[in-house]
Amino acid sequence: MKEPLLAALLNFSFSGAGYIYIGKRRLFGWLLISSFLMSALSATLNVLLLFYRDAFLTWPSGAQQLLMVLPGILACLALLTLATGLAVDAFYEAKQDDNSRLK
Repeated sequence: MKEPLLAALLNFSFSGAGYIYIGKRRLFGWLLISSFLMSALSATLNVLLLFYRDAFLTWPSGAQQLLMVLPGILACLALLTLATGLAVDAFYEAKQDDNSRLK
């Protein structure tokens, strides 16, 4: 039997890890983890751009432009991944609910 407290702590500290630990809703767990990582990377890039802007000005202009839009792209992908995870989870929950009603 899995420990509920450990599952809760895993989900609190690293979104989605608790679902993977208990072995249910694994796809949802992996989508949450992906969303969490993209959000963290987006925030990290924003902080780097904020504090090291002068260092990035020495890079080629194409790389500068990519670096300026990359945090926004990652944030959008994180939201899209999270929305997909929630949609998939709701779909399977509704499907399970329908199956339990038929029994």
